[in-house]
Amino acid sequence: MVKGVQHRKRKQRDVSPHRNQPPLTFLFQDPDISRITPAYLDDFSAKIRNEFSSRFHVMAIGCEPVPPGGSGGRIEYLSRERLHEEAVYSRFSEGYVVILHPAPLVREINPNEFFQLQLGEDTEQKCYFEILFTGKKEPVTGGLILPASVMQYFFSLSLSAGALDTGSIREVLKKMEFSPQEVVIHQDAPFEEPPSSASHLLERVKLALAWNTTLPVREARIPGLRKLFFIREHPLFRTAFFLTSLAIFIILPILSLDAGLSGDDEKHHQHAVKVYRYFTEEDPAALDDPQHKLHYYGQSFDFFTYLIIRLLDLEDNPYEARHVMVAITGAAAILVTALVVRLFGGYGAGWLALLLMFFSPRFLGHAYNNPLDVPFAFGYMFTIYHIILFLRKLPRISARSAIWIALGIGWTNGIRIGGLVLVPYLFMFAGLYLLLYRWPWKLFSAGWWKFALRGLLTLVAVSAGGYLLSILTWPYALQDFVNHPIQAFKVMSNIQVSLRVMYDGVVQWSDRLPWHYIPKNIFLTVPVLVLLGWLASTFTWYFHRKQRQGFWYFLLWFSVIFPVVFVIIRQSNVYGGWRHLMFVYPPMLALSALAISSIFRMSRKRWLTALLCLVVVAGLIHPVRHLFRNHPNTYIYYNEWAGGINHAFGTYETDYYMNSLRPASDYFIRRILPEAGESIARPLRVVSNADISYYFRNQQTRVETFYSRYYDRGRTDWDYAILYCNYIHPYQLNNGLWPPMNTIHEIRVDDVAVAAIVERKNRDDHFGSELMTEGIREGDPVKLNRAVQLLESAIAYDPNNEAAYLDLTNAYAAIYRFEEAREAANRLLEIYPEYDKALNAKGYTYLLEADLTRNPALVDEAIRIIGKAVESNYKFSSGYYNLGLCYGLKNDKDNAIENFRLAIKYNGRFTAAYEKLAQVYEYYGDTEMAEVVRSQLRNIR
Repeated sequence: MVKGVQHRKRKQRDVSPHRNQPPLTFLFQDPDISRITPAYLDDFSAKIRNEFSSRFHVMAIGCEPVPPGGSGGRIEYLSRERLHEEAVYSRFSEGYVVILHPAPLVREINPNEFFQLQLGEDTEQKCYFEILFTGKKEPVTGGLILPASVMQYFFSLSLSAGALDTGSIREVLKKMEFSPQEVVIHQDAPFEEPPSSASHLLERVKLALAWNTTLPVREARIPGLRKLFFIREHPLFRTAFFLTSLAIFIILPILSLDAGLSGDDEKHHQHAVKVYRYFTEEDPAALDDPQHKLHYYGQSFDFFTYLIIRLLDLEDNPYEARHVMVAITGAAAILVTALVVRLFGGYGAGWLALLLMFFSPRFLGHAYNNPLDVPFAFGYMFTIYHIILFLRKLPRISARSAIWIALGIGWTNGIRIGGLVLVPYLFMFAGLYLLLYRWPWKLFSAGWWKFALRGLLTLVAVSAGGYLLSILTWPYALQDFVNHPIQAFKVMSNIQVSLRVMYDGVVQWSDRLPWHYIPKNIFLTVPVLVLLGWLASTFTWYFHRKQRQGFWYFLLWFSVIFPVVFVIIRQSNVYGGWRHLMFVYPPMLALSALAISSIFRMSRKRWLTALLCLVVVAGLIHPVRHLFRNHPNTYIYYNEWAGGINHAFGTYETDYYMNSLRPASDYFIRRILPEAGESIARPLRVVSNADISYYFRNQQTRVETFYSRYYDRGRTDWDYAILYCNYIHPYQLNNGLWPPMNTIHEIRVDDVAVAAIVERKNRDDHFGSELMTEGIREGDPVKLNRAVQLLESAIAYDPNNEAAYLDLTNAYAAIYRFEEAREAANRLLEIYPEYDKALNAKGYTYLLEADLTRNPALVDEAIRIIGKAVESNYKFSSGYYNLGLCYGLKNDKDNAIENFRLAIKYNGRFTAAYEKLAQVYEYYGDTEMAEVVRSQLRNIR
């Protein structure tokens, strides 16, 4: 080994020195630290060969009085106080500075070897060098070589009050994004003991705070620093970035406390409790969730959130605690997005990203209470950020970045199995980066293959580690860590639960939405300024191609486009706007912020910069106004292209997450309950078209809450109703039929009501519905006639009472008053066009009349009308059942069987459909199939 070292040493000495190399300044520590003497420095200078004498300088700190110097005047002794004088620190402007670690020097140094290092003639590169001493003893990292202007920056800001700590200097260099390289000095380290290369944690924290708060202010007061090559923007952007980030982490959790329970809150919390019991009590309930399929989801967010709830004893208010945790991940998603932008555009661009993302109402609103999509979005962008850092550090493979990538994959995949897409991202981006960029080795050379193989093994380890982390809190995956996640991916890539969705003014099932549902929702709900910046990024990357940013633009664009295209191609079942793809928003916004900041940098004139500022401010007015006016219903936002919420209402979904029910319930408790509760002895009965029991958990002796579908509300007994606008037909929303009669308070977003509190002043519809049900069940015409009277009275009181019209249609049909029944159905269809239940009830009147009169034409009319009902709702099991009855009257075996099967398909517990299907098989002699159907019926009973 010694011979090898000597050989390398001789080889290096044989190299002719580059006379154009920049000068070197050797900066020595205080004598109290380094133990150097003037004689030591004179001897050090005397060793420098003549060929290097024109490009060296020696500075010693803290030696007073100035001793008589030799060495041609190239040794300068400076008191520490003078380092902060402009006349002194401004001299650090050329070449490189060599600084050894602050430790006693016990051996002499041969300075000539430093001049033979290939440091590069251009000192305006964001690069510094770690000195590695490799003599006969163990190799020791012993100092830094850095551009001289860095010391000008260091001394001008008084960052050297004590020793010149190379650890602190290194931290500053990292914050300024200088990349490290290593240079080898073939000498034993001159120190008595190997110095520590790490700075103390407390010192690092102090430096980090100063770097983001006081130092930028001090930088701004020294105009000369702006000329340094590594300072490319105003330092106060750094302070703005830090303070804005801190404010977001404080404000967002506070705002989340006002949010209502989302559609996912309760079920995810309950499943987290099951997971906790799985690990603590071996309770297997978490292994199967037939209703919500939550066993297919990871638990990295929900489980740890529940642990915090238990640890802090917050189980009386678990959802507020969950919302705070969601808000923290939302703030983290905003920060990591801004950090990505800062990597390529600086602190100014990063600060712009913070503002744009915080003032994005859809994302901000979901960051109050979305326990699935917001933590997933954070994990997605966090992993992309560290993939970028990992690639930028190549060919040095950063273990720290690799660990962060594994943690990001573990977190993201531990929320939803789709997070596993980050693994192919990692391999694809790394492979492209390997092929596209220049390395110290020729492409496909032995050195290149060695580097590629080492990188490949690192990626495999990172991916495996991330995957294993993701299943640690996932009971279902722990049972079979290969096949069960595969099954979860199959289920999650096409969500089984489908909902009715309002899109383009039509109510549709989510599993049959057109391909443009996601893209159009994005373009209508993202702030226009962000969209314009995102589209502009397709051009602005070209102006930064010299900085080799094209690859990073591609990485971010791919992270946005690929998931959307994947969902479209697979025709995945999505709903709730684009919330399932909210994770594409951080990279989209990063591209937008980069593009906007690039345009700012390209503007050379002040008036143009001022104009651009006005454009940005104008672009933020609409979303910011919405945030202040409509909190906490923040996520109910449509941009200027959609015409705002006032224009989009009745055409697209609004409060699909039921958020408005909280402010409505709070208003009821504060303003209505105190007076209304005193008027009756029993608890008030409050109905809602969603579960609002949590809001009234402290009012259980005064209020009884229960659920009813919106269009069935008239059939139940209640005193007040708290209703929200989702699942209401667009015709009613657009024609003044919402909110319903006797509304006493509205929750508005801009000028439209998204929730309403209704006081009940007439119960004829409820009593009429009960009598109708009893009359049909008992075959009692007296009760049916009385029901008709009550229902007609209810309609006279409220001509828009949908439930009363539907019950009246059925009551008339039950006493064979078919024309009046159809008239009631037609009036219902006037206020609720294409209402499947109204069409079915109307068609059923023709079916009943046909059964009585044996008139085939009436059967055909029944088929035609009921056919419209199943066209309106292709999952309408009652409609298929009645169609089966119609085809049975026509002796059409095949169509009868087909429709009974469809009724069973869309309602697996439709016992009457099983019975009729068995009867059809039996009637046509297929007793074997009849017995199969009856066996299925016995299994569900």
